[in-house]
Amino acid sequence: MLKAGTSEQVVWRARLVLGCLLLTALCFQRMPGPVATGGRLDDPGTVLRGALHLWDPSSALGHLQSQAFGYLWPIGPFQWLTRALSMPEWVGQRLWWSVVLCVAFLGVWKLANALRYGVPLTRFAVALLYGLSPLLIGAMSITSVQVWPLAMAPWVLLPLVTPRARSGWWRVGWSAVAFALIGGAEPVTAALTLVLPALWLLTRRWDRWTLKVAVGWLGCVAAVSVWWLVPLLLVTHYGTPADRDVALAKSAGETYDAVTVHWRSWIDRQDLPGNVLVVPAARPQWVDDELAGRLASGAGDQSLRQTLVNAGVRYVVVRSDLTALAPIAIHETLTETGLKRVASFPRTDIYDLGPANLARLIPESRLVEVRGTTDDVPAVLSALGGDREAITSADSGRGLRELPLIQVDGAASDRQPSALLFRSDADAQSGLLRSVELPQPASYELRGTVRSADVHNRAGAACGAGPVVRVDGVPIKTQVLAGAAESMTFTSCETGPVVLAAGRHDIEVLANGGFVPVEATLTKAGFGNVSVTPVQGINLWRPNPAGLTLEVPGSKEQSVLTVAQNYSAGWEAYDGRGRKLTPIRVAGWQQGWVLPAGEEQLVSARFMPDRSYRAGLLVGALGLVLVTGMAVFYRRRTRRSGHQLQAAQWRNSWLLRRLRSQPASR
Repeated sequence: MLKAGTSEQVVWRARLVLGCLLLTALCFQRMPGPVATGGRLDDPGTVLRGALHLWDPSSALGHLQSQAFGYLWPIGPFQWLTRALSMPEWVGQRLWWSVVLCVAFLGVWKLANALRYGVPLTRFAVALLYGLSPLLIGAMSITSVQVWPLAMAPWVLLPLVTPRARSGWWRVGWSAVAFALIGGAEPVTAALTLVLPALWLLTRRWDRWTLKVAVGWLGCVAAVSVWWLVPLLLVTHYGTPADRDVALAKSAGETYDAVTVHWRSWIDRQDLPGNVLVVPAARPQWVDDELAGRLASGAGDQSLRQTLVNAGVRYVVVRSDLTALAPIAIHETLTETGLKRVASFPRTDIYDLGPANLARLIPESRLVEVRGTTDDVPAVLSALGGDREAITSADSGRGLRELPLIQVDGAASDRQPSALLFRSDADAQSGLLRSVELPQPASYELRGTVRSADVHNRAGAACGAGPVVRVDGVPIKTQVLAGAAESMTFTSCETGPVVLAAGRHDIEVLANGGFVPVEATLTKAGFGNVSVTPVQGINLWRPNPAGLTLEVPGSKEQSVLTVAQNYSAGWEAYDGRGRKLTPIRVAGWQQGWVLPAGEEQLVSARFMPDRSYRAGLLVGALGLVLVTGMAVFYRRRTRRSGHQLQAAQWRNSWLLRRLRSQPASR
């Protein structure tokens, strides 16, 4: 190592300063002015405030903070500081890039000196090459969060390998502090930085002092990681597979999108309650293939509007710069559905649906059970009409009586269905063929929808000119009623209902006269007469992101209280008497609770994992402070300070054998 206070050390320090200036100049000369897509938070202050709670109700119809907590330290505060100092965004970003590269450069330099590899010139060259490596430079503008652990990796190992006389607690303390500076935005990459220190300790000469250092190191590393380990465990337990993917693998939170900033700022200024649906974009959980297809069809109707209302949507943002769906068709769909365009930005338009219902009280008599998937729910509700809501069979039986069964595409069931829904594939041109087995005989009314390639095609209005329908080979005449070309209604024009005996039946609905079947429904006579008890809107308040208060009116029958947010098992609700309500998933995605009949009351709901989340943040912050204090204030020298964590005897013997065998092998 270079001797302290010598002229040689002064010269090399000057060279290190020049190396950092070179790396900084490289960062600032690269695309001056614009802000690159990676390494920048849209609003650091908002991200940091939101990260104090596990549940985020402000986007994607409510979801777990699967990654925001990782930005609490150090990346989020750094970017908040640059914003507070009114730095131009591109300057703040380039400054962060400079920090990353300089930390990587200096870390390798100090590590090479500690390990006494080569001579100072080669150590300097290796360190500079590491800072200029394509892995760091190339990935910087894409996701600097993934690069930051690589820059800090040498610093995690350095305190353990330094040849200077230092106490064991000093070594493990500063190694843990270096690991804490990595943060939790990329937990997998951060964990990989512990591999080399662990291998280093495993290859040391094991005695009581080394064991104490190893155990102390593991304990300190765990202590400084509690603040992001606890949230990560909660996300893996309560989150969806997508939440877990983001928490473990993706840096979704750091992408800077100038287009998003414009429309989000406009909506924030309106200060109106309601959810925001962005299409086409990374879709929220409830926007299934069925609804996505309806948005892209170019044909809107009141059933689509009702679906959006039930989801608590206030604004629909259409991103024309994204190509997942056809933007022109989406504009046509929203216009026909009755939404008004209220704002426009470059490549972005905002539509207003009107006042949103963020919570509803749905009488049990208006619920149906769907034997199918979540994707089938919008089609079922559209086909049945009326103000209904659905529970999938996978979520039924939670405190509710037996609901009318809607069977989709012949799904097996031991119960008599109140309605049968048959859906064709999106690209099917000939029609559909389905089989169904009924436990009892019943009479059904036939109805369905078709699409026509010719907008002016009205030939199906005559009886028998609609799609060809056969039940067990027996034809049923149909006619097509007026409607949009993409969604025209057909019905049976024969006298009386379709009578089906108990047992298996084959249903055919085939294209005819240019009309291609989209779906067909067989509904029991009288089933469309729903309860006179209406669905009621509910006033909702959020005292904090993880809490809800709902003012529920009185009801004479058992109902389901729904909130327009994604379902999570972590939410618990209590009625006015403090009794816990039974949770239930509504429409395959929406949060709900079974509410017994009763008088007007206040219902409170809490996201219970938030308590553990905030406790984890607090305990983690305390652990970080204690370990940092130990590293700073603990005595550097003890009676065992001279212990250098020597290599194990087996490792030295193996190296000697390898070196001695080299000449013989030649």
